Amino acid sequence: MIQHRPYTQKVDVYNFGIVLWELITGMLPFQNMTAVQAAFAVINKGVRLIVSHDCQPVLSEIMARCWDANPNVNPPFIGVV
Repeated sequence: MIQHRPYTQKVDVYNFGIVLWELITGMLPFQNMTAVQAAFAVINKGVRLIVSHDCQPVLSEIMARCWDANPNVNPPFIGVV
């Protein structure tokens, strides 16, 4: 959306990973950035949220797959879980 590409389900998959991270950590993502700064960092600099080492591996794998920089690697929504 930010790069003016067509909206696909991949955006929802990415956001699902963000919501999962929020539920696990109880924190707000990218707290030290505005929404625009966070979007720029994610898209142009490849910034991703940090997943704690004590997070269950299955959940950290889901988040990593949802946040992959290559949209072709992101799972379809039905394949997230």
